[in-house]
Amino acid sequence: MKINEIEKQLKLTKDNIRYYESEGLLEVKRDQNGYRNYSEENVETLKKIIVFRKVGIPIAGIRRLLRNEITLNEALSETIEDLNRQMDDLAGAIRLCKKMQADGLKTDQFDPDIYLNEISEMEQKGNRFAELSKDVLNYSSELVRDSFGHFQFFFPIFKPLLRKQKKKGSPLLAVIFLILLILVGGSTCLQASMRNNMDDRPYFLIGMATFAVIIVIWIILRNIVYFLSQRSAERERLIMVTGSILSALVSVLLLITAVFHWSHIWMFRDYTDPPVFLDPLTDSVQIMTDEEMPSPDNDFEYKDYCNEYYVTDPAYIQKLRSLIGTSRPTGRWSLTENDLMLYNAKKLTRSTDPYLQICLATEETNRTTFFYLYKDEDQWLLDEPNYGVFEASDALVSHVMDYKNHTVLHEGIIEGYRKIFEYDPAEIHHDPHYADDTYDLYWYLELTDRETGEDVTQQFIEKYRSDYENQNYSVIREALESVKESWRYEYVHPKNSD
Repeated sequence: MKINEIEKQLKLTKDNIRYYESEGLLEVKRDQNGYRNYSEENVETLKKIIVFRKVGIPIAGIRRLLRNEITLNEALSETIEDLNRQMDDLAGAIRLCKKMQADGLKTDQFDPDIYLNEISEMEQKGNRFAELSKDVLNYSSELVRDSFGHFQFFFPIFKPLLRKQKKKGSPLLAVIFLILLILVGGSTCLQASMRNNMDDRPYFLIGMATFAVIIVIWIILRNIVYFLSQRSAERERLIMVTGSILSALVSVLLLITAVFHWSHIWMFRDYTDPPVFLDPLTDSVQIMTDEEMPSPDNDFEYKDYCNEYYVTDPAYIQKLRSLIGTSRPTGRWSLTENDLMLYNAKKLTRSTDPYLQICLATEETNRTTFFYLYKDEDQWLLDEPNYGVFEASDALVSHVMDYKNHTVLHEGIIEGYRKIFEYDPAEIHHDPHYADDTYDLYWYLELTDRETGEDVTQQFIEKYRSDYENQNYSVIREALESVKESWRYEYVHPKNSD
């Protein structure tokens, strides 16, 4: 027999039947398809449960009865004692109700002080009346369950996790879920907002606060639906279902709007602010094309020129900052994210060649302001990640294209060449870690041929010394491709260094 048939025959809800089964009062077999198949014995057991519950025997008592741990007479005796206690507790309230009824007063006529005094006297004699504090507890419990306890309506996966005693749901599971959702909001905002030129705003907290506000709005909407449903018993179910769906849709739309806003897809205003520089001063500038930057086309490797050359000319830098700073905003927000690889930026802006990245670095703060310069149809645009898109003037484009005529080799590269060609094999370096001068460092330079493995240190230095002195660094850079450079050292005692 299926559960639907049992439901019709015994006038029991499915929830009641499954609840009794979960409490161990029924042992129901399942057929090959996994559906419950109720036997005639199960039906008889359910009939007994109905009678036992109707007369007030608690679930625990019924379980003991069915397991033959107590007799029916013992169970009924315990139930009668409980009912008598409840009757004694209510006797005072019944007597006072009869007295008020005999007085024949109307609501606006009776004096409540008289009856409050009687209640107080009767309570002192041991009579009990309804606890008013339970009104608040019941209201709060119902409100919390109605606010948080409908996850099974939207998320069926929560059904087997819900507490058996709370048909509407588990507030604890709902609160845990909402806390996780708030943390997800913080992470989502941080990831969506994490771009180059990122400012110092607490994006994680902003995301958490936004999701928390949306959740509060959802709770308020659910409570409004709850109160409306209580006013109309006939349409309670319709109001609850419709209100739940609408409140969920509003909340989901707010969540989507927040995420799209953080991603600069939906913005509430046009971008009209000027370009933003992270630092007031710039020490160096690097401008790279997408061909020089890592991409699938070059196995994600930088080209040497891209890594080794930059501009430190103050006049060039100042003019570049001035041209960028006077660029007019297009009203569009930047979609580029925290990715220094230009081919990803090209995908986001849906642009084709040419495409350049402008990096303005400040040594003191170790921060870099990034811009992307690209051509969109017939117009050059300047894109600043995390901010906006600007019109690039012809003067700015011309200045950027003149970049390589002002570049110099990076100081770090020159210092590396200096160590090679000004290297003294007999020099011993003082080690500041040893204040008592017990040890110093003896540095070794080894240049080995990549093909033969032969030590070619002295031959290499002599062969390319003139190029170093004449600052022909491009020749040296190409030559270093054929050798393997390594530095080694050993500790030496100053007294034994002679």
